[in-house]
Amino acid sequence: MRGAMELTVELDHVGNAVFDESGTYVASFMLDDQIVGEIDFPVFVQTSAEKLSKETEEGLKKSDVIWVGYERGGRRRTAPVWFAYKNGKIYVVSQREVGPEEQTVPGVPDAQEMLVITRRKGRDTSLEEFTAAQRVLEGAEWEEAAKWLVDKRKSRAGAPAESIQRWRGSADIIELTPNLPS
Repeated sequence: MRGAMELTVELDHVGNAVFDESGTYVASFMLDDQIVGEIDFPVFVQTSAEKLSKETEEGLKKSDVIWVGYERGGRRRTAPVWFAYKNGKIYVVSQREVGPEEQTVPGVPDAQEMLVITRRKGRDTSLEEFTAAQRVLEGAEWEEAAKWLVDKRKSRAGAPAESIQRWRGSADIIELTPNLPS
């Protein structure tokens, strides 16, 4: 931050900071290794966009599969995944250990930001891509999302309750909140 007399110099700039949880944090200002000022600031859980673009909405409503993963160091690691879309958020199941029983989404649950690629219905081409914040669901939220997801699972073996029971011990359910420009 520049001073009124241009005597101060900005040494560190923190951009695109990501916090693991909401709450109040403290920013400290240091001069010659001494704290000369502090300020409290709140961090809130990100809300989904009130309305996604028409193309994004259509891509999510008409498709059974999207690509989800992460990008690090210029390299992308994504996988095609089935999903549920509700109220501006995307829900996916990700098996913790890679195996044939269920999909495993790259970057779940550790990546700070996920990459989502929607597709055009009936074509193997991407429609739109964007980043999304991920949140691992627990408790009642997990149970509710599991009901939505089990209905979307096309190649499910057995009754819905059997799939949900299997997921309880072996899979995370992730809520993805799109980071779309307003």
